Amino acid sequence: MDTNGLSDHRANILIVDDRADKLLVFKTVLDDLDQHVVMMRSGENALRWLLENDCAVILLDINMPGMDGFETAELIRSRSRSAHIPIIFITAHAEEIHEMRGYSLGAVDYILSPVLPVVLRSKVGVFVQLFKLAQHSQRKAEERIALAREQVARAAAEESMRGASFLAEASKVLGSSLDVNSLMSSATGLVIPMLGDLSAITLAPGTGISPSVVLMTATSLASDFFSVLASSFFGSSALGASFLAS
Repeated sequence: MDTNGLSDHRANILIVDDRADKLLVFKTVLDDLDQHVVMMRSGENALRWLLENDCAVILLDINMPGMDGFETAELIRSRSRSAHIPIIFITAHAEEIHEMRGYSLGAVDYILSPVLPVVLRSKVGVFVQLFKLAQHSQRKAEERIALAREQVARAAAEESMRGASFLAEASKVLGSSLDVNSLMSSATGLVIPMLGDLSAITLAPGTGISPSVVLMTATSLASDFFSVLASSFFGSSALGASFLAS
């Protein structure tokens, strides 16, 4: 397992070159990175592979028959799925015009052939680490989103249970007396502690609960209670609510 907390899954490294001997050399050098090396003999095959796969970096030979490295890079960059993948061009002729065209197509670096093993491993290793860091960050973001959704669902369930408990207590109050003054006094004694509890929850550090949410919750519970209270006296919650509002 990676000691930095990164994924222990191997990243794909795509090598595109028409020469089998060069592919073998590159693979032998990169095997020390302990990643998954994918080899393609043409730009067309590489493009087909990229339709369904992702990779940390692409090593792309410029001088290939048919679709050369520049054309392949241009098509890779034109697809949203693969546009973000770093491309390192491999060439034996790094003339300035090639460099300018290569960078304009999104190349991040050049490696001269024949390659120096230590240079190749170092450059590719950097992009592998960046790829794994990006994956790690994405997973953490997804975990935070899932946790936030779980917290919202739990808060909604707790609010529902709190409302049910409050209305159950309200029913007891309604059945305790027929005297209006006595009922209003009991109702106040029920509502005020509930508002105090909600305020305490809001002010507690780390709860992340907005005061506006507490206000809406308290208003809803109090409205439900007084609606039931009015209904018991006036036979209609709407009529009672109108009376209390006046």
